[in-house]
This record gives sequence, structure tokens and C-alpha cells, in this order.
Amino acid sequence: MRYLCLFSLCFFTVFTTTAQNRFTQKDFNPLLRLTQEWELVTSSEQHIFEDWTVVDDSTLQGNTYRSVSDTVSPSAALQLKLRDQHIFLEYTDLTENPDSRKTYVLTLKDITKNEFLFENNKSEEQRRTENAGKKIPFAQRYEFSAKKGIIASFQWLDVRGMKTIRYMFRKAKA
Repeated sequence: MRYLCLFSLCFFTVFTTTAQNRFTQKDFNPLLRLTQEWELVTSSEQHIFEDWTVVDDSTLQGNTYRSVSDTVSPSAALQLKLRDQHIFLEYTDLTENPDSRKTYVLTLKDITKNEFLFENNKSEEQRRTENAGKKIPFAQRYEFSAKKGIIASFQWLDVRGMKTIRYMFRKAKA
């Protein structure tokens, strides 16, 4: 009897842990709220824009731009994808040398009513070894707020350790 209970507990734990990271179109649809241009004013001279468009019912394409004075330059290419019951965020830093650019894949780990948490599945040691000296995305969270717009939190790992920054985006003025 003891072994049956232990087996049942182990099976339940594995089953529920696995099931937690399976997502459907219904889970992906709230991300469609991203499809517009978002603006972050960081100083009187610098602005950051994120522009999201729908590619198809399970893919969103995003681009991040930095604007300083009259100069606009791309800083990141993003894609959100629903594939095989998983939602992925692909991030490419466009500020790096084109020959050494790398696309990082973060996987959706958790959804609450208005928050989506994506994490890099690789261990900290793997990230450090593969990308020595580079800024490596660890986690990204999008939080939708009716009053504030989008709060985007980014965590990354660099040579000095884990860093976190939060941006508050609002709908860009037309």
C-alpha cells in the first residue's frame, strides 16, 4: 500500500508539472493585445518603441527601435510563437555585430490573468559557457495593465551576475 501511494504521488507530481507548461490557442490569444506600437520615454532625447504585428493566428512579430534625437535604429527582433503546445519568445539583439548575432529562445513558464513569464531553459552554467562575456537573456515578463499599458521586465546574465530592469510601455501616439 505504501508503494502504491508513493507511486501515485510521483505520477501526480510528474503529470501536473508536465501539464502546467502545455498551452493552447486560448492561452496565446491574450498576447494579441501586443499588436500595436508601444512607446517608452526614457529621457528627453531617447525613446524606445516596440511594434508588434500578427503573422498568423499563432505567431506575432515584434521589433524594438531606439530613437535618439532624429536617429532611429533597430535594437531587437522578437517573435512570439505557439508551437506544439508551447509558447516561445525568440529574441535577437540587433545591436551586436551581425556576424555574431544569436537568437535566444525563451519558453513560457507561467500565465496569470495579465502576466506572461518566459524563461531561458538553459542552466546558468550553460549560458555562461556558451556566451562568455555577452549579455544573455534569462527571463522576460509581460504584464498588461489597463491604466499603465505594458510593464516589461527583463532579466539577463552578464559577467557581473544577474541584472533586472523594468520598462513601462504605453500606446504610442499616432
